[in-house]
Amino acid sequence: MAKSIRKPYRETTKISECDAEDNFTIPVEALPNMQIPHQVLAYDGLPVPAMVSHIESPSLFYLHLVNSETATIDSFCSSMTEYYKGDNEPLQVNQLPLGSHWAVCTSDGLWYRCQILSNLFSDAQDITEAEPRMKARFIDYGHCSEVKVKDIRVLSEEFTLLPALAVPCCLAKVYPQHAWEKSPWPLESIEAFQKLCGDPDSVLHTYFTKLNWSSRNEVILETTEGLVINEELVLQGYAISKVLLQAVNKDEASCEATSDPSEAVENSGDLETLPSKKPTVDIKLSVKDFIYF
Repeated sequence: MAKSIRKPYRETTKISECDAEDNFTIPVEALPNMQIPHQVLAYDGLPVPAMVSHIESPSLFYLHLVNSETATIDSFCSSMTEYYKGDNEPLQVNQLPLGSHWAVCTSDGLWYRCQILSNLFSDAQDITEAEPRMKARFIDYGHCSEVKVKDIRVLSEEFTLLPALAVPCCLAKVYPQHAWEKSPWPLESIEAFQKLCGDPDSVLHTYFTKLNWSSRNEVILETTEGLVINEELVLQGYAISKVLLQAVNKDEASCEATSDPSEAVENSGDLETLPSKKPTVDIKLSVKDFIYF
């Protein structure tokens, strides 16, 4: 610590050692910058078994890959909890660098890895009068939560070796119904997506197509029964897809080119057996269609 250039003693400005310690905060620039590796993914068109960990919308959800690393998630959390047990010395900080990684204790008494998304301030915007809080994402599960700085500790290096277990994803080639990428997803679309994904233990065949500009993996999800969730969300009217639109237009053009008007008149009686309301989209695509269309 740098020595003071002020005179050694003035009664009117005397500060106790205790007061000096209470007012001391660590500069943001001096805080450690712990890095967490990402999981290595193959964008090869082959299915990878995965389970949904957390859903915000079809444009942002998190998957747990079914592999040996994810299988350690409970024991990893237990190891962190044991390591930080009895650590009662909070960080002397008012804010944390955005994107930095830390250990945090939650209301269940367990410790987790998190990434800081934002520093939250009081209504008066005075961080010196309020207990500092942060918005953090739990990188092994995907969800976000408000956390207090008193519950945060420096992430030990031994807990930085395991890749972040929650893989950020979005549905490939599927968009909100009214304004493509720019419109937020309505609640009914999010609920329909959650229902199609099944319960938390449901295993989905996941096809990783590419990593997009927002660092989310564009994926095609298929149930064990062969239902392509990307397509089904469109068929049920909860999303739109350029791929399906192009496929429908191609199919209609093909029908117009090959149909014989005389056959249409000859078979007009069959129209009475068709449903009165035609579905918006009546064409099915395979996973490969979604990947390569």
